Amino acid sequence: MSVSNAQRAQLRRLIGSHSGWAAYRRLHGLGDTSSLGSALCLQICATLQIDHSHITGTESMNNPAPQAPQGLFNRAAAAPAAAPAPAVFHGPAPVTAPSVQAAMDALLAALSAQAGDSAAVAALAADLETVTARVQTLESAAPALLVIDAAGAAFGDELPATRHPMMETLIRSVTARDLRGTPQNVWISGPTGSGKTTGARMAAEALGLAWGFHSQMQMPHELIGFVDAAGTYHETVFVRLFRDGGLCLLDEIDGWAVDATAALNSALANGQISLPTGEIINRNRDFYCIGAGNTWGLGPTAEFVGRNRLDAATRSRFPIKLAWGYDMALERALAQNDAWADRVFAARRAAEKHGIKTLIDPRVTIAGAAMIRSGFTSDETAAMTYLAELAPAQAALVESR
Repeated sequence: MSVSNAQRAQLRRLIGSHSGWAAYRRLHGLGDTSSLGSALCLQICATLQIDHSHITGTESMNNPAPQAPQGLFNRAAAAPAAAPAPAVFHGPAPVTAPSVQAAMDALLAALSAQAGDSAAVAALAADLETVTARVQTLESAAPALLVIDAAGAAFGDELPATRHPMMETLIRSVTARDLRGTPQNVWISGPTGSGKTTGARMAAEALGLAWGFHSQMQMPHELIGFVDAAGTYHETVFVRLFRDGGLCLLDEIDGWAVDATAALNSALANGQISLPTGEIINRNRDFYCIGAGNTWGLGPTAEFVGRNRLDAATRSRFPIKLAWGYDMALERALAQNDAWADRVFAARRAAEKHGIKTLIDPRVTIAGAAMIRSGFTSDETAAMTYLAELAPAQAALVESR
């Protein structure tokens, strides 16, 4: 949100007059309101639930955490709204839902008690059918609870059935904290199209965190911002989340230039960023960082020849490393065309078997299924997707069964 100088002055006065400002100021070690920037003013308004709509002309900022898209998570067993996801490590005790078996036993007992009331029996039988279907869904999807506390106890929503098998591992890893309470930085490595960005975004949504990302950084100012000729500082997503909290994905980090990674190293190692304005900002206790790349930063490979060899100091900033491969079950679910998905999977295996260096990633599966729905045949679709860059002899090998 863009805030003018006049609006910022009004926000400062509004915050200073609020009853919770003194406690907030002491907790965060802040000076008086004259030192508050526009972004921090808006953050404080959201935290203290101060309605600033009469100043900024927007809706009240009483929405501290982003919400997952409708249908992404099963909300049926979610914790009450009074126990928000940010209380991962401090807050209410985990919510213990009754077991599925207990629910089924209760319904069966109710059926027996209502034996003389056909309408009641029919209604309860429908409930039992719903529970049974729920059991089958749970067993087939093998769901894992999203939000966990430091002891590993879960409270929150369940991951969707169509999720990457490494999602729970990623969430548990990114929320691991050292003895000082600092979250550990995680590196996920996998081929293009394997869902690394989607996984990082889902982790943020699952934990109720603000989300942002950077990709292909070449210069330090792209990460920490810059001051223009008029003396105005331009903040970056990384700086905002580093200061205010949230999950930041550093995408394609194995393609970053040395100057950019040097700025990153300093921030992640020291827990502070020195801005071009001279201001020093500290790492928020709830700042989470994920680095993602096609490699482990050890240099180019046969498939990813444009990747850089990163300095050991940069790699050490990400002590937790997760391999993020293709998830064919999710790929099949997104394509909604089993025959085409099976053909792509077979072509991928054949290419690997014959040593053909070509990329047949999930985007081929999803795009091909879309083409078939629009009227192309399977052979036409193959010719325009995973076979398009291959010589005839290579195409024959890839298509061999």
